[in-house]
Amino acid sequence: MRSATSYFRPSWALLRENLKRFWAVPAVGMVCWFFAGIFPLLIDGNSRQWFIMAADMRHPAFIIFTPIFPLIASAVTLRYLFSPSSVSAMHTLPLTRGRLYCTSFVSAAAMSIAPAVVTYLVMALPGAVEGYSMLPAFALTLLLTLFYTALFHVAAMLTGSGVMHLGVCGFLSFAPSALVLLVGVYCQSLLFGYSGDAAMGVLATRLVPLLYFTDEGILSSAVWLAAYILSVPALYATGAVLYARRHLERAGDSIVFPFFELIFTFTVTFAGMTVLSMIFDGAGWGKFPFNLGLLFGAALCLIASRMVAKKSLRVFNGTTLLRGGVFAGAAALLICFLNFDLTGYEKRVPAPERVEYAELNRDFLPWLSNRQIYAYGNPSYLVFSEPENIRAVTGLHSSITELRDLYDHSGLGGMPRGTGGGLSVYLRYQMTFGELSRRYFIPAEHMADDANARALFESEEFKLQNDVSNAALGQPISVVLSPRANYGRYDYFPNDSASSLALDITISSDEYAELLNALAEDMRGETWEDITSNPLCDFVVSIDYIPDTDTDNAYARASRAPAREWVSDPSSNYAEIAVPPHYERTITWLVSRGYYERLTAWREQIVSAQLTRVTVENGADGAVWHSSDSGPVITDAASIRRALDGASGQPGPQWRDGYWDMTISIGDSEDPYSYVSVFFPADSPVIDNLIGG
Repeated sequence: MRSATSYFRPSWALLRENLKRFWAVPAVGMVCWFFAGIFPLLIDGNSRQWFIMAADMRHPAFIIFTPIFPLIASAVTLRYLFSPSSVSAMHTLPLTRGRLYCTSFVSAAAMSIAPAVVTYLVMALPGAVEGYSMLPAFALTLLLTLFYTALFHVAAMLTGSGVMHLGVCGFLSFAPSALVLLVGVYCQSLLFGYSGDAAMGVLATRLVPLLYFTDEGILSSAVWLAAYILSVPALYATGAVLYARRHLERAGDSIVFPFFELIFTFTVTFAGMTVLSMIFDGAGWGKFPFNLGLLFGAALCLIASRMVAKKSLRVFNGTTLLRGGVFAGAAALLICFLNFDLTGYEKRVPAPERVEYAELNRDFLPWLSNRQIYAYGNPSYLVFSEPENIRAVTGLHSSITELRDLYDHSGLGGMPRGTGGGLSVYLRYQMTFGELSRRYFIPAEHMADDANARALFESEEFKLQNDVSNAALGQPISVVLSPRANYGRYDYFPNDSASSLALDITISSDEYAELLNALAEDMRGETWEDITSNPLCDFVVSIDYIPDTDTDNAYARASRAPAREWVSDPSSNYAEIAVPPHYERTITWLVSRGYYERLTAWREQIVSAQLTRVTVENGADGAVWHSSDSGPVITDAASIRRALDGASGQPGPQWRDGYWDMTISIGDSEDPYSYVSVFFPADSPVIDNLIGG
């Protein structure tokens, strides 16, 4: 019974001796905490920022000190374990191993926490005056100090040298999180639709207490807070049990217990294999560099980790081969498990009746259309909550899951091969129980041809969210009509010569209200063909505005999403709306005001056009290549102007066989000063007429 209770009963005589021998540790800690926390209060009259950082546990120095001093204190109090003579002498004392372990733990924890106690006590009164309590931050510092002290004591029990102790301290601190991220890398590559920023990233962050608590706060999750509190006695007990089973003659070895040697070797091998395969994969497309990286990285890191664990170069033996075979089998099982989707992850599409609302990213739309409202501060997701629209989202999702065979997952980059260009589509469902998210990179033509996509983007819910009158544009500062569509990937006037042509038009606030109404009506009348046709837009409405920070604005109400998703960015205040030729009400308004002719006057200054044939093809390495062949130069300005009525503002996703790029020269025929790029499908009769003419 006495032996059992000694695990929780320190030797006060040895404790006093430890504090006397290692007084430098708390002394250095006090100096560090003083200059980080107390000293700034003495020299800075405006001390508010220090209390904010300290109270929220976001003070950079405090974050660093919290694990560093438990590491130092544990290393010095347990250094006797790493020398055969010292460990034998220590064990001649009339103390059980349990009392030695407990005394060392209490000594290291006391030396680590004492400077923090003094610092927080000094800051408590002025902090209270400023309105900030130091108690939560101190409680968190105490918890993390005890956690790291217990963790680093476990590391000392596993190792037999001081250098290896320090290495294993870092290993135990980050290995669980790193393993989660490494598995996430394989999921990203091998699971079609895996959303890399979802559960894996959250779990990896929460497994590193400093990252989790300093990022989200001590009270952000009662479950995780309780888990860390309970982990302290669990780690303490683990270290005590290991000490009881530790062989004294292993002092001086790298690793004391064979089971940990296996864990260390396999973890390092897995990490090295993954990192090297990513590096090799980046050197070229295809499966060969990736597989070469896997094999070479596994072999190299297995041998290196064995050498470190054994402190010897003599590791080329049957044991290494056996462990290499076991590791290869486990790695192959993991890759096959993910590659063949044995969990059913890829095919999982939620039942529509279980979905409260579905979100679809809007940033892929510019690849289908050159006319989306690009208002900074507006939400990045379209939200659908009507039952028929939720069914359309899940239907679209189901059709996307059938595209997996188009992908060649040849590396860890997560990018598909040979898709002919594509869209990044992010789906997120809020369901009765939890969330589900997927991210896809799919061929652009699939979205353009999908019946469910048509239903979504012709729905009233989409039109409400895409309606310019509902956008969070706030109070306009200036509204300018410009004869260029510099929104998206193509700039009609790259030399900014529109201003030299004096074609920019600033309109009044009354005119802006009328223009906004006309734009809203045209947007509500658009069909899916209108959205994806990408017709040439001669001009754009540019709006500088004061962002709308009201989370209950029309945009938020139209979307039916949580208010947190719709807060505008106060630093962003610019929006552009490109106007296509089928916006009849908008163009009628421009004509009535006398603006239309001024905005299209640049067409009258066309002098020539260079035709270029662009071929889209998938290379042997899986990459998408756009090869260009120069065609004829057209000098008939009237023919060019007629051709513009059938031009596109950007290459359409349906142009699988390539397209024509027509670059137009504007200005003086001897020295044209501006260029416009427009596009036609490969089989366009307009091009045939131009070349034939």
